[in-house]
Amino acid sequence: MTTPAWRSFEKLVSRIEHALAGEHVTVKSPDVIPCITTGTSREVDVSIRTRVGSAEILLTVECRDRVSVQDVTWIEQLAAKKKNIGAAKTIAVAASGFSSEARRIACENAIDLRILDEITEEDIKSWMPLIGMVHVFKDCELTGPPDIVFLAEQGDEPSETTFPNVGSDLLSAHRIFRGPGDEPLSLNDIWLRADDQMKIFYQVPCDNKDHFFKVNIIPSDKLLLLTQKGNRQVKSISLPLRLRWKHENIPLSEAKLVRYRPADAADPFPELVLAEFETKQAISNNLRMGFQLQQDGPMVHISAEMVQSESVAAAEPVRNCGSKSS
Repeated sequence: MTTPAWRSFEKLVSRIEHALAGEHVTVKSPDVIPCITTGTSREVDVSIRTRVGSAEILLTVECRDRVSVQDVTWIEQLAAKKKNIGAAKTIAVAASGFSSEARRIACENAIDLRILDEITEEDIKSWMPLIGMVHVFKDCELTGPPDIVFLAEQGDEPSETTFPNVGSDLLSAHRIFRGPGDEPLSLNDIWLRADDQMKIFYQVPCDNKDHFFKVNIIPSDKLLLLTQKGNRQVKSISLPLRLRWKHENIPLSEAKLVRYRPADAADPFPELVLAEFETKQAISNNLRMGFQLQQDGPMVHISAEMVQSESVAAAEPVRNCGSKSS
């Protein structure tokens, strides 16, 4: 690093130590950590160690001071190192920004991206694991009426080549389309297929903020729309959408905590701590996640179970758009 960047980095290490003081945290910079599979040493810029029950949790901070925007290569390297050393989380800190592809890979691998000069004390405190859980999931809704254009047939008026605006709720909830196999489909079904095929959410930053898009869907197969004059082949569908990778924070105080230990102190069975979290904010596909930590063991066992939401509104406009946790 250049001298100014190194000084900023030294200040960051000091700020980390100050922000996490009293949290039973050990901060070391730099640090050398053995690979959990090969035993070879891997150096990290900063290691942060804490304990949940008797299990040690490792976080790492990696820094770069290059002027250019950081691309996906560095993030892929950090993702591999994070896995190899058994880190619960890695924070990538850059003097500049990150490319969109780097942000996507970071989101998929639970790597936090930060700009060196923009890191706050709250950011640092949020890095600590198992003081809670963050459920990151797709959140989307129509911001206006969809535009559905179909191919006219003999007897159709020119004005009838566009489906009338009858309200996004009705369009989303009712299966007014027919697929190639004559299967009934709703607008929400078509949106989910389009997102899966076009990777629309890959264009959305994983920053817990609203982003607005107009998504144009050209059916690649025979998609029919049910009209008052019969079925008509759909030419295009345009959806004005608000898209967001939403972050649901669940503090440890809301988790179910269970500690398992043998009654006989001489029993070699290790003490186990189980923290179970349940998400609630997704329209569907909520999760029940358990983190089981073993006494004096470096590994954390994670279990996940899909939980159907208590109330999924049948007429909810394009909201059942999938879920992804980290």
